Amino acid sequence: MEEIWIAMLFFCIAWHFYYQRKLAESARLFIQKYCEENQLQFMSIAKLKARLVMDSKSGIQWENHYHFEFSGDGESSYEGTLTLRGTKVKNIDMPVYRVN
Repeated sequence: MEEIWIAMLFFCIAWHFYYQRKLAESARLFIQKYCEENQLQFMSIAKLKARLVMDSKSGIQWENHYHFEFSGDGESSYEGTLTLRGTKVKNIDMPVYRVN
């Protein structure tokens, strides 16, 4: 019986790791597309934090925050934040930036 619980725990940890990697890849692709559409240069993305949140509509979901860097003129670097709730974009926060 103990082996079943250990196997289930291992499976849950592996699934969580796979799910977080899938979300990170989705965030990167979304930001790259967003930058292309807005004629910005995408530079990098990194995960800031992940937490469980309770929503009255959707129930318990993972909320992930990503920090990304971009440039509007090819010389300056700016930092923005992307928030995903589950697999959907909740918010994109970007500072005022200079363009050519």
